[in-house]
Amino acid sequence: MRTHQMKRLLIVTGALAALAVVPAARAQTTQQVPLPGTAIPQFVDPLPIPAIVDGTGPLTLTMCEFESKVLPTGTFAPGAVPRTWTWGYIVGTECPTSTRDTYLGPIIVARRAVPTEVTYVNSLGSAATTNVLAYKNSVDQTLHWADPLNKEENDCAEEAMMNPGMPPEGECAQNYSDTIPAVVHLHGGDVPPQLDGGPDAWFTSDGNYQGHGYYTRPGSEILGGNTAVYRYSNQQEPATIWFHDHTLGATRLNVYAGLAGGYVITDPDDATIPANLPAITPLIVQDRSFDKSGQLYFHAGVPFIPNPDHPYWVPEFTGDAIAVNGKVWPFFNVEPKRYRFVFVNGSNARTYEMFLTNQVTKVQGPAMWQISTDGGAKWEAAKLQEPVLRFAHARFHFDWRWNGEEVLLQSRCTDDRGETQPVLADLVQARGLLSGYHFNAIQRWKVTRDGSVLNALG
Repeated sequence: MRTHQMKRLLIVTGALAALAVVPAARAQTTQQVPLPGTAIPQFVDPLPIPAIVDGTGPLTLTMCEFESKVLPTGTFAPGAVPRTWTWGYIVGTECPTSTRDTYLGPIIVARRAVPTEVTYVNSLGSAATTNVLAYKNSVDQTLHWADPLNKEENDCAEEAMMNPGMPPEGECAQNYSDTIPAVVHLHGGDVPPQLDGGPDAWFTSDGNYQGHGYYTRPGSEILGGNTAVYRYSNQQEPATIWFHDHTLGATRLNVYAGLAGGYVITDPDDATIPANLPAITPLIVQDRSFDKSGQLYFHAGVPFIPNPDHPYWVPEFTGDAIAVNGKVWPFFNVEPKRYRFVFVNGSNARTYEMFLTNQVTKVQGPAMWQISTDGGAKWEAAKLQEPVLRFAHARFHFDWRWNGEEVLLQSRCTDDRGETQPVLADLVQARGLLSGYHFNAIQRWKVTRDGSVLNALG
């Protein structure tokens, strides 16, 4: 406490401040006027498909800032294509100089037991000059966050904790305005801790700062401080997962700006996966809001903040426009055949209920069948039934005929943070038998040979 007070004293005494601590960086807020979601036309432009790349060899993904065609044609003028500044992962080392159809991607297709080595390069520049206003106007330095310039000391966060209910003053009341930190997390990946892309593993675009959890493959340090090389072993079962930014205190903003892509682990030798499945059609669903200039708009500051301690932080975000694969309200021309959609909810807090509706009769149908979840290609299909509610039990039809053998029935869920419900053995291994946590392991039911159904722990 005494050390913190001394730092604050030296900052306000003028000449001595430069000898004490680097002050939080200040950014000038650019005012935005929100565009009502009802003003955005629907089903005008076709669904874009993110680039699909081979993950069986080495890859370089560069985090870049560029313009994308996010809003539909005609949003502001007939026939005119709006351009929105976004961030994204670009294959290769060069950032785009022209407008792209989507900011999302790529979708990396890896093969089980064949490593994928990815070189991640941070070329996002500075918060002072970024055109992504949703980032520039929303970084809150009173959160416990990366705080690159101050060696993660988070003086502004400590100030907020010491003065609850009080608005911050000076630099702490401003947005951050310097080199941008970023790090990549493979969401759903079975990886060792150093490859997890943890919140403290960030590295800045100028290469001068890294979090205390920063990692790059030994021998790759020569590439520079704005680079991290991760080598994924891909030993887990086939899965459809994704990767996104994971920077401490700024994940919500970096992902909102566009830093997200898909990661598919395949296994041609797995006989349990049907051989006649249609090709995958990815559907990455995100909610967004925009200003009247067509730029991304994030709900930060007054009147959105829940308390004055944090001038730009909100606990969750819900936008008034839905983007699929980086395009707001697209259409997708289909043929009379079976499709295999892979849904990824890349939103900050919004949940979705997926169904088909006949646009003429308004009758729902045909039914949609869930054939696997986030990491499970070996879970049986279940027909979802209405209603599907958040934080509530969901009814489903399980198309299964008992053959008289002893069997275990089980289901699992994935929460809003993307954490999958564990089996009891994994829960006990992680928490022990005397854990104070509530019991949330997968519930199993045993069907015995005489037809009895028993609660089966384990």
